[in-house]
Amino acid sequence: MRIIKMYAGMLFAFLLTTSCNEDDNTSGKGPDPVVVTTEFSVAGLAGQAVTVEAADGTTNDIVFDAEGKSKIEVLKTDESKLPVYTKLKIADKSIRLGRQAGTPIVFDYENGKVAQRTNSDGSVIIGIVDEFAAIMADAETDPDMLAKAYTQEADLYFNGVTDWQPIGASFSAPFTGTYDGNGFNIHNFYLAPEAPEGQQLQYTGLFGITRDAVLKNITIASGEIKGFRYTAAIVARVQNNTSEVINCHNYAMVTGEETETGGIVASAMSGVTIKDCTNHGLIHGKSTIGGIASSSNGNANITNCTNYGDIICTTGGAGGIIGNSQGMVVECSNEGNVEGATSVGGIAGQASGYNMQLNKCTNKGGVKVHINGGGGIAGNVGMGVTVLECTNEGTVMADPQTNEDETQTYVEAIGGIAGMVSQGGNIKSCVNTADAVIVAGTTMSVGGIAGYVRNGEVTDCINKNNISSQGVNTGGIAGFNAGNIYSCTNEGSVSGKNFVGGIVGFNEEGYGKVRFGLNNGNVNGTDGFVGGIAGSSYGTISASRNNAAITGTTVTGGITGGMAAYGYVLACANYGKVKGTDNVGGLVGEMRQSGLIEASFSVGNVSGNTNIAGICGVMTDMSGECGVSASYWSGNCQKGIAVGTDAPMDVYYFDDGTTAPQGVTTGWPSETQNKNWGVSEDGTNSKWWKNLGTKGKAEYPKLWWEA
Repeated sequence: MRIIKMYAGMLFAFLLTTSCNEDDNTSGKGPDPVVVTTEFSVAGLAGQAVTVEAADGTTNDIVFDAEGKSKIEVLKTDESKLPVYTKLKIADKSIRLGRQAGTPIVFDYENGKVAQRTNSDGSVIIGIVDEFAAIMADAETDPDMLAKAYTQEADLYFNGVTDWQPIGASFSAPFTGTYDGNGFNIHNFYLAPEAPEGQQLQYTGLFGITRDAVLKNITIASGEIKGFRYTAAIVARVQNNTSEVINCHNYAMVTGEETETGGIVASAMSGVTIKDCTNHGLIHGKSTIGGIASSSNGNANITNCTNYGDIICTTGGAGGIIGNSQGMVVECSNEGNVEGATSVGGIAGQASGYNMQLNKCTNKGGVKVHINGGGGIAGNVGMGVTVLECTNEGTVMADPQTNEDETQTYVEAIGGIAGMVSQGGNIKSCVNTADAVIVAGTTMSVGGIAGYVRNGEVTDCINKNNISSQGVNTGGIAGFNAGNIYSCTNEGSVSGKNFVGGIVGFNEEGYGKVRFGLNNGNVNGTDGFVGGIAGSSYGTISASRNNAAITGTTVTGGITGGMAAYGYVLACANYGKVKGTDNVGGLVGEMRQSGLIEASFSVGNVSGNTNIAGICGVMTDMSGECGVSASYWSGNCQKGIAVGTDAPMDVYYFDDGTTAPQGVTTGWPSETQNKNWGVSEDGTNSKWWKNLGTKGKAEYPKLWWEA
């Protein structure tokens, strides 16, 4: 006890000195230092002298009394930091503490090693680093160590710990118990293990592999984790339906040299639940990278998680929440920047899997893609996945890579919600907000909702953001469409080079279908093929309406600029002004190769230099029954078709909605005159219209879905 008494005397003298200078302290020199006491209580060390080492290398020699108690007192000012006690040395034994001064340090010491302590609920207490490390250290002789319940009772500091073994290091010995971090932190957790010679390192993290385990309330407050394959801060691989990772948080940087790197979890398998987790650290890896998880499958669920950290992926599959999702991601949000070469998304990089969803998720972070597939919510949406009720408020940027010859490539497929929607993928009821920004450059296929849709479906979506590109295929909803786009609205202006449309830039032959589309944003194209609904359409556009001004050069139309290869415009209405140079029409700029316009009308003024008409500027290469049927026009243009062939042209002119059009005795045409002029409330059975108006009433027909 002499050492403690001497220290206490020195401390008393120091305090006496500072009290004599009280006037100095009140004259702007700052508050008096305070005494911080760390009490030790160690069963098994009664009467023993030990050395306590701090992270800065200083030591304190203390002696435990008959009850196994001792203490260390330090002075702390506003500027000074409390010491972190890293080790307690007993003769040739060394016990890792990992505790900061100021809180009681309690553990049991038996037979030359740290012994287990338990709570009243039977869980094993984790209060120092070596109690935590004992889970793996003792697992070889006692496999039950990996199946017990553990509860953390204080913040742990991993200063100087360089030999950490992930808990549950193999498939044959996974962690199957419960670990409750209890709201306490793990500080300075640095992990960079080396693989045995000739082997590749896998499953790096605080925990390695868990099966039917519960990890909850764990926070890694600082540090850095480095691994090769399957690397994460909390746990590398989680398996089986009853496994849970709940309320876990990471602030450390995580780096994976190979595939599968995550902020909280790397690989989540077979119905695993990840809930209420956050990542704040930088996550960097080669492929399949996520702020919360790198990948999931087998009906895994990620719910109410948020990423704040930046995600950097050198190749493909990067997401603010998950890199590759084959499970459910619900009510998650991202505020970090996500960067990668391919399949890059604010929530998920790649999403696929039957009956899986990205549901009610929000992205506020930046998304940067170098090659293809960048979206505010998902980079690539594949078979069986529905992106439902998601919102993008962040920036999606195309950042082309520079080739070895210093030439730049162009990026393909970026969108406010998804870069690419592949076969069987669905985007439904999503919004790209006015706060969102798309920086496209010369990107090919840019859309407010999706860049490229291939045999997928986009339904009930709204784009409120202005879309601008110097590339081809630019649309308010989709840049390129070879799928189904139903009931979508564009509110933002759309501008591009060529193939520019209020809903889609290019509507593919045979596959592309746009139905119930509404465009309210002005559309501008510099190099031709510009339209209120589609820049060019080889597919079907039905029951759609354009309200905005359309400005282009050659081949410009109120519904579609160009139409060919059995393209079909059915029951569509244009109210916007249409201005171009050559081949300009109120509905279609140029139609060829057996296209058909039916039961449609335009009331917008049409202007240009040559081949200007109220319905279609030019019709060429027409055959059979294709052409124009039961369609009407008004405005300043007194010609329905500027240049046409011998194809059928059932075309009529009217001054305004107050008088019946030519060819109709009263009001608008009826279903008996053309089946596609039928009236209904749901658009079924070719009954597209809601209100056909009457003679003497200044009201044009409304589509069944209009207010």
